[in-house]
Amino acid sequence: MLRRLGVPVLLVALALGLGAVPAASAAPASDVGARAAAARCPDESLSDRAAVRTEAGARLGTARMYVTPRDDEFVFCIRVTPVEHLRSRDVSAFVRHRRVAADGGRWPSVTIKMSWRRPFVVYGSFEPGSGIAALVTIKTPDGTRGTARVRATVS
Repeated sequence: MLRRLGVPVLLVALALGLGAVPAASAAPASDVGARAAAARCPDESLSDRAAVRTEAGARLGTARMYVTPRDDEFVFCIRVTPVEHLRSRDVSAFVRHRRVAADGGRWPSVTIKMSWRRPFVVYGSFEPGSGIAALVTIKTPDGTRGTARVRATVS
């Protein structure tokens, strides 16, 4: 997956301190327990389910953001769930996220293509009042595209 995204996107994400990685690559391959834990979103939801809809209003799925504190940082997790008849390998999910500081400052946004089968995870140090804003897109093989916005703030 990193080859398709290219090294520049990864370097920009790391330089910005976003630490955004798909959950599947968040843990070493040898540590099966850590990989299984990373593939799940935390229990505490920070946002309601947002419906992923096309411009015409057709519902393609839902997106929801979760957060958990871990050591000195917070872990944000976005779970994308297509409707039942769209759950195939050919359905793509994209997350365009932006980190927002407590004072309203924003870091540049980064778009990542992901598998809807695994949650999208952002690791980082966030001060109270800062958070993540994300635009979630589901794209079907026939070109149908739907979007939803999810936002969460650390309190």
